[in-house]
Amino acid sequence: ALTIMKSYLMKHPDTDAIFTLGPLGAHPAIQLVEEEGLVGKVKIGAIDLTTKITDAIKKGIVMFTIDQQQYLQGYLPVVFLYLYKEYGLIPHEKVLTGPSIVDKSNVEIVEKTVKMGYR
Repeated sequence: ALTIMKSYLMKHPDTDAIFTLGPLGAHPAIQLVEEEGLVGKVKIGAIDLTTKITDAIKKGIVMFTIDQQQYLQGYLPVVFLYLYKEYGLIPHEKVLTGPSIVDKSNVEIVEKTVKMGYR
């Protein structure tokens, strides 16, 4: 991904933003922006959380990431199956576990749970 992004930026030097669909794209984008001295010039948006992404948010390299709250995506189905088996309860057809936007204003709040592996 790093090579592809670097090649794209060389061909399109007016690029001022990169949006990635997860850590596999975000981590190389962060590396690229840092190595090429593009912090503040090329803004990064991402999906999902890792400690590398939260650190980059605090440094102003990543502007935001979208938290899907994957822990809830695994936990809630188990709860729903139990409630259905025991009581016949069925949740509404759509149960949103996100999206939640994480940026400089709230990164400190979620950072602990990222390090614990819950996000």
